[in-house]
Amino acid sequence: FSGDGFSSREMTSSNFTLTRVTGAQSGGNLLFSSEDVLFSAIGNRVAYFDLRRNASNAVAFEARKDVDRLALTSDGVLLVAIDVDGRLMAVNVPRRVVLHRLNLKARCLDAAFSHDDGVLAVTHERLPQLLVGAGGRRGGGGVWEGEGRGGGGQNGRGGGETGGPPAPRLL
Repeated sequence: FSGDGFSSREMTSSNFTLTRVTGAQSGGNLLFSSEDVLFSAIGNRVAYFDLRRNASNAVAFEARKDVDRLALTSDGVLLVAIDVDGRLMAVNVPRRVVLHRLNLKARCLDAAFSHDDGVLAVTHERLPQLLVGAGGRRGGGGVWEGEGRGGGGQNGRGGGETGGPPAPRLL
């Protein structure tokens, strides 16, 4: 840097970290979608930054506590946000609507979708938990399909005679 006119003082004063630019100071992760959109957890909300249009906005939901982990499908349609208490929210990104809420009952260490976006792997405490999605299956009425922890409904399936949404299937 000696010949280009920059002093070391100017370089250190203009050095910003990515977390300060996006506002993610709660320790959550950052996600990039295939459409050049950056997702960031800011407190109990999720903000997204369109890097092509140079625009930013917040998703229209709020978690009870600070959002800690984010996971995004490969097509960028389904966003999973998990707060510090382990409450999961599945969000349709284009419509900005919360599709499903689930309590994992423990702080989540990490979350990621499989390559075909059919399975969501969540790690909390010492065990991984796999949630099978209903996408691509016939008769899937919600985001998650299959058996829950307590069973319920007909033949151990979630929903059933209660008419509620199907519970996630644990593998």
